[in-house]
Amino acid sequence: MRVRLTPFLYALLYAGVTLILYQRALMGYVLANIDVGTRDGLAVLALIEGLQITLTVLAMTVVGLISPWAMKGVGAILMVVNAAAQHYMLTYGVVLDPTMIGNILNTNPGEAGGLIHPQVIVTGVLWGVLPALVMLWVPVRRGRILRSLGALVAVLALTAGGVYAGAGVWLWFDQHNSRVGPRILPWGYIGNIARYASEWQRRNRPAHPLPDATLVPIQGPRTLVVLVIGEAARRDHLQYFGYDRPTDPFTQDLGLIAYPGGRSCATYTIGAVACILSPLGDAAEVDDPQENLPAYLARMGVPVLVRENNTGLPPIPGVPVVTGFDLTAECDGGCAEGTHDAILLRGLPQALAAQGGDRAFALLHFNGSHGPEYYRKYPDGFEVFTPTCQTTLVNDCDPQSLVNAYDNSIRYTDWVLAQLIGQLDALPDTQVLLLYLSDHGQSLGENGVYLHGLPNAIAPEEQRMIPFLAWMDDDFARAHGLDPATLGQAVPDPQDRIFSTVLGALGVESPAYRADRDVLRPAP
Repeated sequence: MRVRLTPFLYALLYAGVTLILYQRALMGYVLANIDVGTRDGLAVLALIEGLQITLTVLAMTVVGLISPWAMKGVGAILMVVNAAAQHYMLTYGVVLDPTMIGNILNTNPGEAGGLIHPQVIVTGVLWGVLPALVMLWVPVRRGRILRSLGALVAVLALTAGGVYAGAGVWLWFDQHNSRVGPRILPWGYIGNIARYASEWQRRNRPAHPLPDATLVPIQGPRTLVVLVIGEAARRDHLQYFGYDRPTDPFTQDLGLIAYPGGRSCATYTIGAVACILSPLGDAAEVDDPQENLPAYLARMGVPVLVRENNTGLPPIPGVPVVTGFDLTAECDGGCAEGTHDAILLRGLPQALAAQGGDRAFALLHFNGSHGPEYYRKYPDGFEVFTPTCQTTLVNDCDPQSLVNAYDNSIRYTDWVLAQLIGQLDALPDTQVLLLYLSDHGQSLGENGVYLHGLPNAIAPEEQRMIPFLAWMDDDFARAHGLDPATLGQAVPDPQDRIFSTVLGALGVESPAYRADRDVLRPAP
């Protein structure tokens, strides 16, 4: 007859199993940053292991006292999630901080499907499902509450003593907390899910309306400003900024203005887009939510059009958002553009003309170079740089093949921008300004890191360097007294500049406008 464990003993067993199975990402970092041959190094290891055991035993025992089956069920689910989390941390070098949790929860089904690979399933079964089944098989009986509580008190006392004895290495934890915490499974992602939920609730509070604006009479033809937000485009992979490959041949002769030095506010889409569209710029992450650019313009009576082939836009009250899926559904038998970003240009001239008014604003949100399946971000005819990485397991690819696929996606974005400029230039009786910038950059395996989403404090420069480009037709330049040849000065923080630049270009006089953030105004 099998021995039936108490909830406390089961929790101890469960803690030991999870330490054995789900510490590779954590220990890989810790061992690289301590000297295990020293007393302090051993103290760090002991504290990390002891704290994990304590957290697990406390949580599991409490649940087990309520219901042994609930304890086993929760434990099984966490094992499966741990296996998946460990796989993605080891494969892409990411950490499951609140930023990455937001990326995961806001990834559309198509992008999420791109992260599913047979190896993920195999890993999930071997490291998640099978251990979970074993732990479900272990019999548990109801425990005596007082005895279990006494055991928990003893564990807490031992842990407190260990923490006090290890006071000499507290500074190490303070310095490495942002890197260690998200790697502790499952407590890292459980805590960061809670932090993300709190942040989401804060960010989705009703936005504070901005002061009303005055629309200055337009001189000349109707004014149109088009803002294109790209995805995961790195500045150093465009010819405009010194790259030695022809990744932007289609716009080279169209008179684009390249603003060097751009860095993103954040390394993830939601934070970066909030920054771009907020009057607060970078402060949009920490201050109370303010009315965003398209919502503000719409409330002031400016016609606004929004098309999105991505996710991450903030709520825009009163403005319908047309997605790439909506546009694709209008085609019988499928659109020639497929699901690629050119779908956002389908019927765009007619939609812009239908806006009416003497001024209008349009926002296009590209899917751009969203990883890891860069090879799926462009049609077959744009596979110029070969061979290309054709798997989601980008760490298994030859580094150059990954760069090739990424560069092809950048090149395709350039082609879409060229087509867009052609459409805008052909609009009758319209003066046009186009602004393009990416939400964030992208890691392509430098130092074993892929994709994006690391906290700004530890994010590599590759995840924050972004392109910022502008184009204007002759009518717009004349109406605003601009010479494009004199523009293009370095703009280190372009995402802070969009709000005021758009207001200025549209002739919207507002207390929210800041002349020092308008890139079209000459520097003092």
